[in-house]
Formats: sequence, C-alpha cells, structure tokens
Amino acid sequence: MSQADSTTSIHFQGSPRNLQGLVSVAFQEVVSGGLPRLELASPPPKAGTESHTLQTESAGALATWLRFALPEAWPPGTYKGTVLIRDAQYPSVIEVRPHLALSISPRRLTLQGASGAELSATLIVVNTGNVTFEIARTYKVGLLDVKGAERAVGIALREHETPGLMRVNLFADEMARSHGGRLLLTIGAGDGALAPGEFRNLSITIRLPDGLKGGRIYAGEWMLLNRSYPIEVMVVDAAPAQGER
Repeated sequence: MSQADSTTSIHFQGSPRNLQGLVSVAFQEVVSGGLPRLELASPPPKAGTESHTLQTESAGALATWLRFALPEAWPPGTYKGTVLIRDAQYPSVIEVRPHLALSISPRRLTLQGASGAELSATLIVVNTGNVTFEIARTYKVGLLDVKGAERAVGIALREHETPGLMRVNLFADEMARSHGGRLLLTIGAGDGALAPGEFRNLSITIRLPDGLKGGRIYAGEWMLLNRSYPIEVMVVDAAPAQGER
C-alpha cells in the first residue's frame, strides 16, 4: 500500500457526530475501489486502532468530501489517523470540537397553581454532548401571558377614534401588564457537574411570582446550558382560607 503525497493529507473537523474533511482526489477515483476507511490511532477510551467507513460526496472535479461519525460523548481534542483510499494511505488529523447538548424529559413542563404558590416537579436530564457542564442551584424564568399580545392588539384596535400614537401606547401598556414577573426555580437534588453520557433526576421546586391573574396561562423559557426548555403555568384562584366564604 502506497503513502500519498503530504499535500493530500486530510484535516477532519466538527462535532463528534458530524466530522468532515476534504481530500484532493476526484470523487470517481475515491469510490472506484469501494468506500474509503479511516483508521484511528489510539482512540479513547481504549488503546488500539478503530476503523470507520467514510461517506463520500463530490466537491468539484478534483476533490471529495469525506464524512464520518464518532460516539456523541467522544472527548474534544485532536487525534491522528490514516485514510485508506484504494491502495493509497493519507495521513489525517481529526479535530473534535466541544459539543454542548442536553436531552430533557418531559419535553415541556406544565404546571398549575395559584399566584405565589410553591410547586414541585421531577425532570430527567441527559448530557448528550461531549463536555461536562454545571447544573446551577437556582434559576429565574420570566413569564408572559400567552394571550397578552392578542389582548393588546384588540385593545388598541378597539380604540378606533383614538389617535395612532395613543393606540400604540395602549398596546405597549397592555403588553407590559402581560408580563407575569419571574418564577424562581430551585434544584433540590441533582445540581452540580454532569459528565458526558450521564443522566440525572432533578427534583425541582418552583415558586410562582405574586400578581399572576387567575384563569390565565403564562409561559416562559428556562435556559439550561444552550437548551431552551418551555415552562407553562395555568394560574388558578387561591383556595379560600378556613372559615372564609
């Protein structure tokens, strides 16, 4: 098996599940001997050689895209290998970039409670990326009335005899009233470092803000790592205290 010229060495880069590199060899020449392979030298987590079949795509008359995937939790870093195309060997460098990703179950959190109430829930979080991240102890999530924009437009349009600028002010004022404040989300169990591939049950406590209006639905987005997780709150009127009618 021959060693290719150093000018045709291949540099792969990307997240673990989407690594691609360009080789200066025509597509038909690459695939004429079957799909090329990549031999990785000393890949984690075990020593030795690991072989990967490469997917191919033409990149013009004189070049070919090569692609392959590694396990999602493969650590970021630079690795060496050799691509085998027909009877030629191409020295290769594989640059695995950090990849931040989470899976959360259930896909959204739906709550029901009175303004100012304290609620509880359990979520399952899986680190599907390749770097460790920290789950903080507390978070704050802003809430908006889901029908606030519709209500604000209706109020502004009903005032058809009001000058345009005043209608804009009516719209803005109603949108401001649609903001429900911020709920406080506290991780009772499960906070801390979450390693790649690790899953954890999160026991959370949610303190709803005061001033939410009964009968309305509020929604917010909890930013956890780079993931936006939807939270929806249906507000019910508080139960009367004992002795009240």
